[in-house]
Order: sequence, then C-alpha cells, then structure tokens
Amino acid sequence: MLTPYDDRGDFLAQAHEVTRAIVAEFDELPDESWVGLLRTFPENGCESASWVVGSILAELGFGDWVMVGRSDPAGSGRHVWLEQRDAAGGVRYTVDASIHQFDGFTELQTGRGALAAHARWPGREWETPIRTSARRYAHPVYAGPLAWTRERLL
Repeated sequence: MLTPYDDRGDFLAQAHEVTRAIVAEFDELPDESWVGLLRTFPENGCESASWVVGSILAELGFGDWVMVGRSDPAGSGRHVWLEQRDAAGGVRYTVDASIHQFDGFTELQTGRGALAAHARWPGREWETPIRTSARRYAHPVYAGPLAWTRERLL
C-alpha cells in the first residue's frame, strides 16, 4: 500500500518511489478492453500513464500536477509527462513515467525542474491540470486503469 507524502522526507525521492510502484502495476493489468494503450506500456502509454500517476500523486498529497503534451520538431511524434509548477509558472518537478519507451532510457525519470531529455519535444501542444481533468479522462481507457491501480495500491 502506498503512503501519503511525508513532509519530513525528500519530496522527489518519495514521488519517484510512488511512481515506480504505480508503473510496476501496469505490468499486472488484465487483458481487458478498458486497459487501452497501457496494454503495451511503456510504448504509446504516456498519456494514460501520466493521468494515472498524476492522479494518485495528487491524492497522496504530492500537490497539483500538470500533464504536458509536446511534439518533436519534425511533427512525427509526441510525448506526455507531468510537471509541478511553482507560483511563477516555472517547472519545480518533473515526473516522466514512460520515457523508458525511448532509446537511451531504461526507467522512468523524475527530477527538479525540467528534464534535459524533454528538449527532444520542444513543440508545446497542450497542457491540462490533473485536478481539473476528471471529465476529460472519464473514458474507460483512462478511468479503468486509474480505478484498478488505486484499488491495488491505496
């Protein structure tokens, strides 16, 4: 079972461990239609994974997160990850639960500020705050994995 954020500990280390536990559950998802793109995680599952991870991090007291979708310069691909912003809108923390789908990465990434790896996708396409996106992500391919993961870990 995951535990809420403890402000006596290191925020980023705790967020990394929670994210790692969530991502590990994706390997256990049942073979059901509601699993959607997480069936092939980490490939093509960046948006779904970010929704699940960001929702659970927020629920556990890790603050508000924004899902960021960006494209590469050639327009041939896009990627989605989580950012936590400071009061001025700067990136305080980043969690990328699915960057290991790309060459050169072997596991998820967390860090202070923006991750250097994200320079690969400079074209900002969209952003959506986790806390105000429940309606947008009500479709079973998003809501199903979130409910399933929550039930197993919370």
